[in-house]
Amino acid sequence: CCAAAFVAKDGAKVYSAKGKVIGSLPLNTAVTVTAVKGDVCQVAAKGRTAYMLKADLACEKVETAADTAALRRRRRFSRSTTG
Repeated sequence: CCAAAFVAKDGAKVYSAKGKVIGSLPLNTAVTVTAVKGDVCQVAAKGRTAYMLKADLACEKVETAADTAALRRRRRFSRSTTG
C-alpha cells in the first residue's frame, strides 16, 4: 500500500478492528494508510481509523469512463480554440 492511497473499487468495504464491516467507500476516495499487515491496511479517512483490504486500494486514482470523456472534450475544445 502507498501512504496516500485511493479506493480502487466502488463500494469497497471498511472494517472495524474486530473485522466487522462498518461501511463502504466510493471509488477514488482518498485515504491515508497508517499501517500494513499482510493483506490488510489500517487507513484513516474522514477523521476515522478503520481497516481495508490491500486489494481494494490503489496508489493512483482509477480512471473512469467519465474522466476519459471529459479529457476528450477538453482536447477537442483546445484544438478548436488554437487552430
